[in-house]
Amino acid sequence: MMIESSNDTTDNIIIRYKQNIRQRILSIRKILSNEFVEEASHCIFDNFVKMNLNFRCGIVMLYMNINNEVSTEEFADFFLTQGATLCLPRICDDKGNMEARRVESIDKDLEQNALKIKEPNIKTQIVDPQQIDIIFVPGVAFDTSKNRIGHGKGYYDRFLAKLRPDCFKIGLAYDFQILESIPAGIHDVPMDFIITEKRVF
Repeated sequence: MMIESSNDTTDNIIIRYKQNIRQRILSIRKILSNEFVEEASHCIFDNFVKMNLNFRCGIVMLYMNINNEVSTEEFADFFLTQGATLCLPRICDDKGNMEARRVESIDKDLEQNALKIKEPNIKTQIVDPQQIDIIFVPGVAFDTSKNRIGHGKGYYDRFLAKLRPDCFKIGLAYDFQILESIPAGIHDVPMDFIITEKRVF
């Protein structure tokens, strides 16, 4: 559902609507079992492999999952084995800005930030967003038009706007996170693909 223009009242309605979605979806995700997360994440990885996309020599950006998000562990192992350049986000400030940094070892190149999220340490190399070929994006919810709702901080919204138009943007989610329609503003960047444990669209 695209919102092309709005006033303060409409903005407030959209904000409240998105917050209600966040609360509902996160309350479900919070109680997921470890077994479900592991099995569903493996199915999501398998569904990605079945897409037969070849990014052997490309630059790939993943995220480090927290709080029962879809695990990216298999993705990281896969891309590093394939010889791709792997990068992860590092938060720059509390104003919604983050940067991509190259990671050669998940075990050696990461540290925990103030939000308890693992991210590349300051010694890692910064990657120009314009060089990224494919990015895997977390989200609280997505819709069938590939719009996304995040946690509301704007980190990914700002970063996605810096990517090349031909960069593949792939959202990873459990199928219960897929809604029929969510509000999207003119500055929101939709995904190119959404992968769940049950489908790819």
